Amino acid sequence: MQPLKQASGPTHEFVIVGLGAIGTLYAAHLSQYHACRALMAADHQHPGADAMVRRRLLGQTSSTSIELPVISSLSELTSQTTHLWVLLCCKAAVANRLLPILMDELRALSLEDESRQAGLVVMQNGLQTHTLANAAYKTVFSGHSRIRLLAASTTEAARREADETGIVHHSATGETTVGLLDHQPVDDGYDPASELSELLTQSGLGARPVDRIEGILWNKLALNAIINPLTALLRCRNGELPALVDYARLAQPIATEVLAAWQHWSARRAALPNSTRENGAGMSIAVPETVDELLARVQDICQRTAPNRSSMLQDVLAGRRTEIDAINGYIVDYCEQYGLPCRTNSELVQTVAALTHSLQTKDQDYG
Repeated sequence: MQPLKQASGPTHEFVIVGLGAIGTLYAAHLSQYHACRALMAADHQHPGADAMVRRRLLGQTSSTSIELPVISSLSELTSQTTHLWVLLCCKAAVANRLLPILMDELRALSLEDESRQAGLVVMQNGLQTHTLANAAYKTVFSGHSRIRLLAASTTEAARREADETGIVHHSATGETTVGLLDHQPVDDGYDPASELSELLTQSGLGARPVDRIEGILWNKLALNAIINPLTALLRCRNGELPALVDYARLAQPIATEVLAAWQHWSARRAALPNSTRENGAGMSIAVPETVDELLARVQDICQRTAPNRSSMLQDVLAGRRTEIDAINGYIVDYCEQYGLPCRTNSELVQTVAALTHSLQTKDQDYG
């Protein structure tokens, strides 16, 4: 990646929570244009005055080294930028733990400076963090229209070096989709999803805003619920998965339960007052009608990302905690809540969790 031109007098500040593979990718691009800090508050220890964190992003033809100031709390922010963006790039389990803290800190900042806009951007796999964030947002930010809750879903692919050296490989270029969560009204003329998409695009990351992001999130959840655990269990790259002899036997029952949950959610959403159907305005991804259609999407994604190792396979190989609870675990929770069958996914959660149960998890930098 070529060095990007620094914007004059930045009015936007980014806080990257979690400098794992995706966090480093976003930080490397955004820090070339805007003030950018890393929030790394493991064990609630203050990083010390003037603490810095260093990362190196390796692209296909170039590399970028970054050095970011470290904070342990949003209360340490002192700049007078007009817009603050907090990107939750950490694992779902860590994000779930940090959400109430970050929201309280954002509310305190908004009371100190009533002119500043702020956006909290949920970027986790699965829908567990999004659900928790929605509930907390309605409680903490009731009446605070200057603080918005967004979600971003990306097809960018990156991986960390296994030796924890701070080197990240940008293995595939994709696109980031940005939207407001839970149909928040945009009645003040300000469209944070469009603005964030523009900032990402200007920094060299492809991005686009959508009016309704929930369907896109469900589509990614459904694909991840099949690809991630199976590649982790079978120790294969994405492109190798559909050709394996056990793939169809294992994927079919997982997909059946996942699709039932997705279709149930879609029917519930369509029945809400003033709702927009999944394939209506703002929805670019329709709910599959059959399991075969869902598995065809899985095969297409596997082919288009053939060289990639799924994030869950990377975690298993590195001895890190996986996000099985946030992905298939969310499917199980949803199915149990509404009386849908989920035996296969429930067993899958236990099987994948057992892969790293005896290994030390690595959440030191919220990666």
